[in-house]
Amino acid sequence: MALAVLAAAGYYYRERPPEAPPTRYRSTVELSVPSADPEEGTETDTSEVPDVLFRGQQILALDQSTRDAALAAAPPGDTPVSFAAALADDRMILTVTSPDQDVSREVAGAYASAFTEARRELVADSMANQQRALLETVERLRTRLLTTESELRARLGELPPVVAPPDTDDGETAAPLVVPFTADQNLDTILLLYERNSLYNRINDAQFELGELRVDSETPEAFAEIAAESTTQVANQQTTSLFGPLAGILVAGLILGLGGALLLDRMDHTIRHADRAARALSAPLLSRIPARRGRRGEATVLLHPDSPRTEAFRDLAATCVATDRLPRAIMVTTPRGDVHDDVAANFAAALADLGVRVALVATSPRQSWYLAPFEAEDAPRATLPELLGEAHAGRLNGQVRGRLARTDLNPNLVVLAPGDDPDLSVALDGLPPLLQAMVDSEIDVTVIAGPALLDDSSATIVAWATRSVLWAIQAGEVTDEEASTGAARLELAGVGAFGVAVVGAES
Repeated sequence: MALAVLAAAGYYYRERPPEAPPTRYRSTVELSVPSADPEEGTETDTSEVPDVLFRGQQILALDQSTRDAALAAAPPGDTPVSFAAALADDRMILTVTSPDQDVSREVAGAYASAFTEARRELVADSMANQQRALLETVERLRTRLLTTESELRARLGELPPVVAPPDTDDGETAAPLVVPFTADQNLDTILLLYERNSLYNRINDAQFELGELRVDSETPEAFAEIAAESTTQVANQQTTSLFGPLAGILVAGLILGLGGALLLDRMDHTIRHADRAARALSAPLLSRIPARRGRRGEATVLLHPDSPRTEAFRDLAATCVATDRLPRAIMVTTPRGDVHDDVAANFAAALADLGVRVALVATSPRQSWYLAPFEAEDAPRATLPELLGEAHAGRLNGQVRGRLARTDLNPNLVVLAPGDDPDLSVALDGLPPLLQAMVDSEIDVTVIAGPALLDDSSATIVAWATRSVLWAIQAGEVTDEEASTGAARLELAGVGAFGVAVVGAES
């Protein structure tokens, strides 16, 4: 502890800001951040991604690594500089302030280049992670295909041919492969042939998706063009940096927690580390979120906008938006437990803070606390079972947003309330048309809160309807075996894992 205090004091002494001169110079660079391919005659397919999702770049611009890259490209020497970033429509405005006019102008240009490169690398890394996951999936499917064909050879002697799909020149996905079978074959043989057919098609689809990702990775759609540059003289405002003491506290916590974390890791089979959760679920790690206070859920982002947990959820939302691949509908779930309740509510609110129109769907009466910051109890509002029943009967129109609960705390967020019955299995076939109705109501992203994948049999059906899952893991609650089982169940259902958010993870 004494060593940590000395380190913090030394860091603060070294990094304290010097006396500022009477005047400063502010250099501003405006970057156009379009959603289309910059090459003439080409366009980016953004039909599944709202335009507003291309604008969640402010946190990326203010990231420490982006600022360090700018300072490395244009070293200011002993001259102090400060950075700022803001969004205006489809433009990112980057600002560098310094007592020296030339330093301010040079660092601003380097800041624009560093932001452009960081945005490009973020999308490229996301594509690389998805390619690795697809390659692992193809390898597992091929291994299963060899086993299935071996059993068929033992029954039939010679395998029936696979009818290849016709070639396509328009870039569309090829038609499914067909493995024919005859009526005189017994049921076990027909099932093996059907499984072979399914495996061929899943391999074909995965390889097609892998090909698209490899093409996209050659020219990642993360670019920015300089639209305007300017330098102005501003009055001096001396500030005191708190970065030094905070960095010292973090270092002290890291040193004190390291020994205990290693000991617990050897004795405990539950997942307590973020990287371990990502490996067990075969999905990229998107965020580490501080632990909840107590067991009761709380709309942290809406009610405590300046808390560390709120910043973590905003980082998660910004990371998802910055990939330019956030789907129209996403299910937030966990292998076991209820941590997805908290993550789904605050993830939806954080997306709404970025300007995305979001619908939060509650699937359990336990999640009724979602409605606390919203309309009065006597205000009319639809529930999930009601809308599922209308969709099941074909009576659901395309304008459902007006029937959902809303709040003055964030006009971009609405909530579909849960019903009194936790059983959703009766009318779950109405979920796809309900999700389409959300899109027709000009809702950008629908976030479905659960259920837990291994606790509720209907969870797999909900995941299949959204086709995309964000894993929420509470440190110390889920074992490696449960995480692997959940990941395997999603894979069998043909559902992709968008990423992992770990709550209360140890360093």
